[in-house]
Amino acid sequence: MASVTAIAATTDAATSSLITLSAGQSIQVHASQLLEDGEKVTFDQSPDDGTTWQRVYDSDRNGVLLENNITLSGTVSRAIVTGPGDFRLNKTKTDNAVAVYYDQ
Repeated sequence: MASVTAIAATTDAATSSLITLSAGQSIQVHASQLLEDGEKVTFDQSPDDGTTWQRVYDSDRNGVLLENNITLSGTVSRAIVTGPGDFRLNKTKTDNAVAVYYDQ
């Protein structure tokens, strides 16, 4: 399965284009390299086909998909987003050029 580039490698804060998922469809989100302290990947959902956006919050992660994304085994972590819905990914400013990808 090939990865789709949601956000090209940059140090600037950036936002992906619209990602539409049907009911039960999911994506695995991951970054090109480990994130440093304070660097995050979050996601928003649109109730109106991408005109307005709302940050997705949950009780465990508070809307953050990836942050300091290293697991105990030293590998880059992944987060799963499941549809239905229209989503976009957001990357904060980073010290190093980081790309954000997803696999379907």
